[in-house]
Amino acid sequence: MDDPYLPKKVKILKIIQETSDIKTFIVESVLPEHTPGQFVELTVYGVGEAPISMSSVYPDMILTVKKIGSVTNALFELKEGDYVGIRGPYGKGWPMAESEKKNVILICGGVGLPPLRGIVHSRLKEKSGSTILCYGARTPEDMVYRSELEEWTKNGISVNTTVDTCPMGWKGSVGVVTCIMDRAIRKDENAVCMMCGPPVMMKFSAKMLLDKGFRKDQIFVSLERMMKCGVGKCGHCMAGGKCVCKEGPVFRLDELDELPERML
Repeated sequence: MDDPYLPKKVKILKIIQETSDIKTFIVESVLPEHTPGQFVELTVYGVGEAPISMSSVYPDMILTVKKIGSVTNALFELKEGDYVGIRGPYGKGWPMAESEKKNVILICGGVGLPPLRGIVHSRLKEKSGSTILCYGARTPEDMVYRSELEEWTKNGISVNTTVDTCPMGWKGSVGVVTCIMDRAIRKDENAVCMMCGPPVMMKFSAKMLLDKGFRKDQIFVSLERMMKCGVGKCGHCMAGGKCVCKEGPVFRLDELDELPERML
C-alpha cells in the first residue's frame, strides 16, 4: 500500500504565466482518477508542501497557483523540466453526477476560477444543458485563462465578467460579481450552482441566489481552510467537527447550517 504522506515525484511539463502573480503548471499525471474540486498536496523539495486545487479533468494534471507563501514563492522559481512532489487526490469535489444533464451556474472571484475550470471542460464535452459563468477580478490583467474565456464563449458557454477597477479601454462590466449575477441569472429549478472565491463574495452571491428563489440544496461552495495533512488526521482544518480536507472542500449550502461555526 502506498504511503499517503509520501509524494510522487513528477516533472513540470509546461508553465503558463497567467497574471503577474499566478502561473499554471502542467505536470506529469501519476494520480488515480480525480474529479474537479478535489485538491492535491504539492511539494517543493527542500521547502515544504501546500494544498492546491486541480484545474483539470482526469487524466490531465493542471495546477493554477497564486504566489502567496514560501512554498508557492519557491514553486515560481522552478522551470519546465524541474520536479515537484504530488500526493492525492484529496477531498470531495463538485457534484458532477448531480449536475449532469442539468443547467449549471458557476460563480467565482479572483483565483476561484481554477477549481471550476474542470467543470467547464466537462460541460463542453457533454453538450447538455446550459452553462453560465459569472467571474469577477480586480482588473482585466488579473483574470486567468483569458484566451480560454474567449474559446468558451465561442463554444456556447455564457461567460460574464466584471472587474473592480476600470482601466482605459475596458468596455466590460465594472463592479462586484453580484452585479453581473443580477443580469445573467434567473430562478431555475433545474440548475446546480457552484461557487468558489473569497468568503465575502460567496456570502453575498449565495444570498442573491436565495433571494432569486434558488434552494440551498441547489448551491455548492468550496471552502478555504488551513489544510495541512490532507487526510483528516492533523485537525488543522477542523470546522464544527468536520475536516474540510476530507469532508469538503466542497459543501452543499444547507450542510453549512449544521456547523456551529459560521462559514459564510
